[in-house]
Amino acid sequence: DEATVFNSLTKRYEETFNDTAPALLSIPFIKQSSENKQATENTIDIGDKKRQEIAALLAQSITNSNRASQEKYAYNYIESQWSKWIEPLLAESQAQKIWAETVDQSIQDAKALYVSRYLDNPQKYATFNKAVAELLTFLEIPGLAGALSTTRNLVTWPVRKLFKMGKDTTTGSAPTEDQELEMLALILDRTSTRLNGFILDQQQDNEEQQDWWRALGKQLKQKKPVLTEHYTFTAKQLQTEFEPKIEDAAKQLYEQLQEQPILLNSLRAARATTDAGAVVLAVKSGGLAAADLIIAPAMLSVTSLLTESVLGKYMDRIKQQLKDEQEEQVNSQLFDAVLKERLLKLSSSIDNSKLLLGGDEFDFELAKA
Repeated sequence: DEATVFNSLTKRYEETFNDTAPALLSIPFIKQSSENKQATENTIDIGDKKRQEIAALLAQSITNSNRASQEKYAYNYIESQWSKWIEPLLAESQAQKIWAETVDQSIQDAKALYVSRYLDNPQKYATFNKAVAELLTFLEIPGLAGALSTTRNLVTWPVRKLFKMGKDTTTGSAPTEDQELEMLALILDRTSTRLNGFILDQQQDNEEQQDWWRALGKQLKQKKPVLTEHYTFTAKQLQTEFEPKIEDAAKQLYEQLQEQPILLNSLRAARATTDAGAVVLAVKSGGLAAADLIIAPAMLSVTSLLTESVLGKYMDRIKQQLKDEQEEQVNSQLFDAVLKERLLKLSSSIDNSKLLLGGDEFDFELAKA
């Protein structure tokens, strides 16, 4: 019946695929018997002649294969199955994108909080106060330098103690030495708390991404101490690096004052009568927080004279210049270069055997090609 079977298959193929049927080959049926039972468990001998026919047909089939057609059908199959195959990869890739967007938004909020709670807060912003305190140094009056120097040494310690005692009494806690560092620490704490909460929400709301978010949350918890240490160190370092700009601002104010002799003499008189030297020394020695300068007698008299004088607008310009430069420095070197960069790196260091990508990037179009 071989010829009948071959003829039937050929016609059915041509009707179905509208194409010439490929070469057909048959393997003879060998009925199992007690004599060849042991042999058939391993191999069946079809004879040298039949084996040679099969080998020749296979060789011919390989030679006549249409590779372009095979590639086309293979690609069509991949195309039809691709979205189903990469669903787990897409879920992890989407989680990475969501994390990057969330970190970016959190950093923008941190920058806005720094401006509103510190730079634009007259009770906390101390940088310009430091510049005015530095200006007091330039207002040294010839002939009084020695007396003021002695007074500084006598007054600095009591002033420091009084301010600390006042803070301890009113707040019940240790005095704050630096309002900016305190605000930056608060911003870091709020940012990490917000991101932790977001990660927990994603674990509950996205079942397909649950393992990824759980692994990320673990990374954030493990890396938080190192992140905090680096963040705090950088914040303090930036303050030190910014001090020359504060001195430059004071010099600019003093240069403008030199063009106003009457105002300059008035400020020198105020400096001599209010023991401004003690205030300056207290600030530089850490005995008086810069934010407290606004209530120091020397600062009240000097800033009042400056504000009400013809240099009032110029002083405002210098103050805004310091704010802009400080905002740019903190944004780029602390929030972006430290906080944002390290938070984004958390997703690239995920280690979880259940994940396909982990934190690696994956080019889906390239893989498909």
